[in-house]
Amino acid sequence: MRLGLAVCLGALLLAGCGDSNRPGPAPVVWIVVDTLRADHASGLSPEIRTPSIDELARDGVRFPKTFSHAPLTLPSHVAMFSSRHVFTSGVKLNAQVLPELPMLSTWFARAGYRTAAVVSLSSLWPIAAGLGMERGFETYVYDGNVDCWPAERVHQELEGVLDGWADGQEPFFLFAHFSDPHDPYNAHGTVERFVDLLLDERLVERVRTSEFGFRQGMVTVPPGEHRLEFRGEHAFKVRLLEVRGPEGLLPTTWQTGKLWQDGKQAVVTITNPTDQDLECDLLALVGDSLSSEETKSRYRLEVEHVDRYVGEFLASLRRRGLYDQALILLTADHGEALGEHGHVGHVVNLHDEMLHVPLVIKLPRGHAKTAQLASNSERLVRLIDLAPTVLDALDLPGLPGQQGSSLLGSAPAQALLAETYRPLAPKTQFALRDPRFKLMYFPADHVYRLFDVLQDPGELADVFQSKAGDFIVWQQELARTAAASAAAKTAEPVLDPKAARRLQGLGY
Repeated sequence: MRLGLAVCLGALLLAGCGDSNRPGPAPVVWIVVDTLRADHASGLSPEIRTPSIDELARDGVRFPKTFSHAPLTLPSHVAMFSSRHVFTSGVKLNAQVLPELPMLSTWFARAGYRTAAVVSLSSLWPIAAGLGMERGFETYVYDGNVDCWPAERVHQELEGVLDGWADGQEPFFLFAHFSDPHDPYNAHGTVERFVDLLLDERLVERVRTSEFGFRQGMVTVPPGEHRLEFRGEHAFKVRLLEVRGPEGLLPTTWQTGKLWQDGKQAVVTITNPTDQDLECDLLALVGDSLSSEETKSRYRLEVEHVDRYVGEFLASLRRRGLYDQALILLTADHGEALGEHGHVGHVVNLHDEMLHVPLVIKLPRGHAKTAQLASNSERLVRLIDLAPTVLDALDLPGLPGQQGSSLLGSAPAQALLAETYRPLAPKTQFALRDPRFKLMYFPADHVYRLFDVLQDPGELADVFQSKAGDFIVWQQELARTAAASAAAKTAEPVLDPKAARRLQGLGY
């Protein structure tokens, strides 16, 4: 069966090469900027400069009404690359095993494409061989030690992948994942802040907290109890702390402060239960506490930083003669709240600041369907529509069971279904959204909330009581979806100590 599919897809590709009316095997470059809000990559704000994304949009088509299905990295990526809703895929949380789904990476590999991914965030790293997003990728580049990579490291790794393909003639599918806008937000040199790390009043290290304050190194811990202190002149939070000896983690007891608590001092007692000195790996992640205005400023700096390296990557494609012939797509997995509805971050609700994402698609130069793609630029787009669009543009068969629709077709836009789940969200929630209205459903309370997002883009006024009768079908659909999701068998997250540490450091 697999061989037959590969032959079929390969024949389609070869047919495309010989027919000027068919697109042929163009390279595919799929860029995801994790946690990127749509309003920070729209090209409309003079305060936010994203020249690289804007240039790509001038060469392609920008879709300003694009929305995610989940405000969480792994569920959103699985939805995107499988063209399945979250409850259908069964991947609702980070660190879950990926079920046997037809994934875009596998589909391209069977069609004769070389496949590679460079991923910069630990929530996309493999939890065990073959059980995660790496499935179908010939090359899957990540680092199991540092929770997230900066854009410059991602660009460096992407260059290495392209260098390795320099002599090949096969088309390729390259997934480039940048995560700079994800919390913690770096200052990029606009301010320098440090916290002193002391063991028994002896300075171990000054940890920079205004950038990614990740510290890992060896310390000698004598027998008995010892005082480990974080001390700063500004407020900070310890996001992660481990002291690991030869036989495992040493016992720790918080005396002042605790993980994720703001303060200028945090004190921990660590205990060496043996009668000899232990050489221990002391790992900590410490970030400075930000005001509301600092949060917004830092987030903007992160977006502008990642835009610079997206531009470097696109320039590299041009130098290699790949840019014009490639299908290039840029989007985000979800957005980020910057104080709206009382939150900073994502995952906790289904308001637009967490779901509205940018989307730019550039077809190969001269592609026959460019005008058709542009004609759909103002429609509501769901992330599950992206894989069908790319496969349609390449004249390849769609994914089996795909629930999205190609943006190259004339079918009417479908309403967006979004989901978020406990325990990362305070309550499991579902939502349906069209260009004007959004209906939210909280199944534990059997409560609905309705927003007119055209008249009330901040989603502040619940109009469900006055308009409930107009949305009976949506109410029924959300109730059925919630029931089906609750009844479906879902894999438990695989949280070995290392995976748990990685996710904890990112705030999950």
